[in-house]
Amino acid sequence: MPTSFVNLGLLFEMDLNNNRFTGLFPTMIILSLPSLKYVDIRFNEFEGRLPEELFDKTWDAIFLNNNKSQYEIPQNLGNSPTSVVVLPNNNLRGHFKTGWQP
Repeated sequence: MPTSFVNLGLLFEMDLNNNRFTGLFPTMIILSLPSLKYVDIRFNEFEGRLPEELFDKTWDAIFLNNNKSQYEIPQNLGNSPTSVVVLPNNNLRGHFKTGWQP
């Protein structure tokens, strides 16, 4: 992904699915965009861990499925206020906690 994306301060929706982008997960770009609410980077070839900071943001939706990520599930995933989080077809490891109590 072009690093110049960090200059898109008013960007609300980032939909880059099905592009075969490669490299490490674009943490710096995604986390630096102050107006971002919707992230769709599915069907690319991003690798590396998911930063915990992703799940502290107030996204409307985040789609990360079908990448080459091999990572531990961030411990704060269950705390995310995001209404839609899609993670299938990555190599996830670990567990996550939710605030839900039976």
